[in-house]
Amino acid sequence: MIQHSDAVESRSKKVPALANATFVGRVPKTPAGELVSRPFNVIYPADGIDTQDRLTGGRRVQHPRFTMHIVGDSYKQVATLTSQLKAQFVEDGFGIPLDVPGEVTRNMQWSSPEPVQWDTDVTPPVAYQVVELSFDSEPINQ
Repeated sequence: MIQHSDAVESRSKKVPALANATFVGRVPKTPAGELVSRPFNVIYPADGIDTQDRLTGGRRVQHPRFTMHIVGDSYKQVATLTSQLKAQFVEDGFGIPLDVPGEVTRNMQWSSPEPVQWDTDVTPPVAYQVVELSFDSEPINQ
């Protein structure tokens, strides 16, 4: 799972505004105890399901999944960052393979299941977009 998280994090950091503002699992706080400044992207990895696609053996496939929270100060900022981030993973509906050592990735899927929302429980309020990313990954030599 770590190799997949590293690949997603690395690809996410290609968006200039998120190059130093992409985190896995937790957003760091400043020495004053406040969250880092916005915008930022938080990646929550899940190992997903492992399958064997052939009943006779051989082909083993991992299906890692990731939830990302893209956080900003406004709808426009979040929508712009979401669009830029999406372009790193899919183009015209087709997935862009990730570089995972010793593996081949395919079937990249990007989903935004919820509209951009506002968290008003924090001060100042923040806008955020929830994105789900998944793909298939299998060892090169099977």
